[in-house]
Amino acid sequence: MTKEYSLKITETTTPEEFVYNVRVDPKTYELDKIRIQKLVDSLIKVKIVERPAELALRYFNGKTYNDTIERGTAIDLPEKVEYKASIIDTLFYSENGNEIVAGLLINKVFNEYQNYPNGGIEYFGKGFVFNKNEFKPIKMLKYSVTGSDNYKSCSERLRYYYLKKIGTYKNEFNMNDIRFLERK
Repeated sequence: MTKEYSLKITETTTPEEFVYNVRVDPKTYELDKIRIQKLVDSLIKVKIVERPAELALRYFNGKTYNDTIERGTAIDLPEKVEYKASIIDTLFYSENGNEIVAGLLINKVFNEYQNYPNGGIEYFGKGFVFNKNEFKPIKMLKYSVTGSDNYKSCSERLRYYYLKKIGTYKNEFNMNDIRFLERK
């Protein structure tokens, strides 16, 4: 059996003694997902502003508009895509279950290069850490999955990387590892 195949059939590579096991009320969880999705919407930056005099395409609260505001708290999206939605796939909480500390984010975009020449919907995802006390509360992590044509396959690939694969790298932990969630 190859290492990749054994990872796919394994629930997680996190050692049992370090597996995240915090339970949160389902209603609280759903409300937190909506709250973080709204926060992400307000932080998305479609284009980096080089000079304040230039207008940049922004997305906020369901509308696209041009402005000259350079938001240091923004979350970058790839260029050449039209933002459609942010979806919080998974949230992880502090040990006491009161604070969100990390999660998985999936973005749904229209990409002109997907199904070229007509373009199409693409899903891409990244992990993030969350600290409500920081100026930039959402910090995107380095690993991402791209090129999915539906939410389910993007979610599965994102979970594969963040709950199984990353933990096999030297000095790295899966997102469902309490050592990852407790580091500052």
